[in-house]
Amino acid sequence: MDKKLLYSLLAFAAIICTISLMVFLLSPFLGSIVWAFVLALAANPIHRRILKLFKGRQNIAAFCSAALVFLFLAVPFFLLSLIFAGQAFDVLSSLEDDIQKGQIPIVKQVAENPAINNYIEKARPYLKDADINSISMATMKGVWNFLALISKKLTLNIFSAIFQFFMTILLLFFAFRDGETILKTLWEIVPLKDSDKAKIEDIVKRVVGAVLYGIVLACVAQGTLGGIGFAIAGLPAPVFYGAIMTICAFVPVVGPALVWAPAVIYLFVIGDTGNAVFLLIWCLTVVSCIDNVIRPIYISGKSKIPLPIIVLGVLGGLMTLGFLGIILGPLLFSLFVEAIRIYKEEILHPSPQAETENIKA
Repeated sequence: MDKKLLYSLLAFAAIICTISLMVFLLSPFLGSIVWAFVLALAANPIHRRILKLFKGRQNIAAFCSAALVFLFLAVPFFLLSLIFAGQAFDVLSSLEDDIQKGQIPIVKQVAENPAINNYIEKARPYLKDADINSISMATMKGVWNFLALISKKLTLNIFSAIFQFFMTILLLFFAFRDGETILKTLWEIVPLKDSDKAKIEDIVKRVVGAVLYGIVLACVAQGTLGGIGFAIAGLPAPVFYGAIMTICAFVPVVGPALVWAPAVIYLFVIGDTGNAVFLLIWCLTVVSCIDNVIRPIYISGKSKIPLPIIVLGVLGGLMTLGFLGIILGPLLFSLFVEAIRIYKEEILHPSPQAETENIKA
């Protein structure tokens, strides 16, 4: 075997092994690394202005850009966390007090509901020998123990999310400061023409930017429509709860349901069945589904990628990778389409000009 070929294969194998080990070592932080890359790419225009403002001083410009992104992301979620933490503490404290006093929470409100009271009266002859109060108390204690277990796991997840968030901001600083240098170094070892590299860069910028702005647009639409539903159903402070639903819409899977589901239950409990049914149908068919319409259409239009590819990327990424998959799914599908184009034009059916460039390379 040719020694040059052997050394090339050994060097290639060493590079693959090194990359695999690096990915393994960095696996706990891969999410933070990807988010830092995405945020740096999305905020790059703002960073360039800040860099120009500080006359090219990389460190202070990167620090200011990372701090700006931190404030933009942290302040809304911090306020939301305070609101939910306060309400959750009040609810759990009230629930614990009722259980210790031997009382069943919200039983009075349920009993005052005419529809529920009618069913209770019909079932009373069949339940005359059952100790309803003991069964209810045992059920509520079981629910309380379950909530306590969930709260411990939730606390651990919150601390993990906070750690990952600050790790993302730290990496974002380095992405702003050294991102272009790292990207230039990586492109130098990629065996593609400059025109193909430019197209890939353009695709990444367009898709990431379109996905981020599409997510924000869809969340605002969900919060607005949810607030309208609250107003029609006669619930108080529809603007306030609409704003909370906008923030909750960033949470994968459940999203605005964190707000409207308790509201629907509340309306059923107090006997306002008509508004409860309306709000349930409105939120299920409009609020919870509008993002699956707005997001793919907006992303497809801005990124100039076919709509079916965007839909498959968004839904597949969301189901496999969670919230991060909403960004990575369309991006990977788009890069795959571009890779097919490059393969077809450069290898299967190269033009005479492309063959000349490949010979020179």
